[in-house]
Amino acid sequence: RRGGGWVHRDEKPQNLVLVEAERRFKLIDLGACADLRTGANFSPDETILDPKYAAPEEYVLPQESAPDLANHVAPVALALGTTSWMQHNPDRFDMFAVGIIMLQLCMPCMRSDLQLQRFNRELRRFNYDLMRWKRSRRFNPRETQLLDAAGGAGW
Repeated sequence: RRGGGWVHRDEKPQNLVLVEAERRFKLIDLGACADLRTGANFSPDETILDPKYAAPEEYVLPQESAPDLANHVAPVALALGTTSWMQHNPDRFDMFAVGIIMLQLCMPCMRSDLQLQRFNRELRRFNYDLMRWKRSRRFNPRETQLLDAAGGAGW
């Protein structure tokens, strides 16, 4: 389900809680959430993130074009926020972190901080081409079997 203008900005395993009775995860620690429709908890020159899980952009919206929604009356802020959302797709900022979490779930060798830092350095070196990174690491097929299933759909 889409958040309707909200971006969490701090998705990581420590902010996921398994609710066993519902058999699903819930996202916690909403202190960094920003409503990009109204500007609530959003400042264009501020970034809140865990660098190990952060998208390469580091900012939810590009600084040079992000409107400071808090400085506008509600209808104008809503129009500017909606336009920015449609133009920049800031929900992808959170999706990058979710992708890393899924990688860690599928590959236990990626769960340490050291490996995650190495992953980020190497992925940056490969211009964020995940398949080039994978080929460079030459993993044992057992380590990547979940991601390789269904013709590599997990990648």
